[in-house]
Amino acid sequence: MNKYDLIVIGAGAGGLTVAAGAASLGASVALIEKNSELGGDCLHYGCVPSKALITAAKEVHQAQKAAREFGLTFEGSPSIVQAMNRVRESISDIQHHDSKDRFTKLGVKIYSGKGSFVDSHVIQIDEGEKIYGKRIVIATGSRPNIPQQKG
Repeated sequence: MNKYDLIVIGAGAGGLTVAAGAASLGASVALIEKNSELGGDCLHYGCVPSKALITAAKEVHQAQKAAREFGLTFEGSPSIVQAMNRVRESISDIQHHDSKDRFTKLGVKIYSGKGSFVDSHVIQIDEGEKIYGKRIVIATGSRPNIPQQKG
């Protein structure tokens, strides 16, 4: 069984920060991620795409406002295709920093799959390999839970 100073479950923003920081301080680090790419929801579905779309909308709004203020005409309408190209470019720029290759070069061992506890120091990956961690960080993100109402 491979042994690590630290196991990080989840390769989103939090997990990647912990893994990179620990590796830079000389710890042996294992990173477990269930998705094919590192970066988590923030990079692929949430923060980055929404901010790229918000920025594009602001730029269009400012261009329209400036045109009106200076008596210029403004023709055409924004292209959702172009806006989505910007979103993909933003994700790609950041994905380079969150790449498996970069983390491997930092000394982080990456495991693909879902991690589950066998005991307080052993994690099993997808019903298969088991690894030991002196410390374990759970950085799997969250999902909303709406409590049931009585009455």
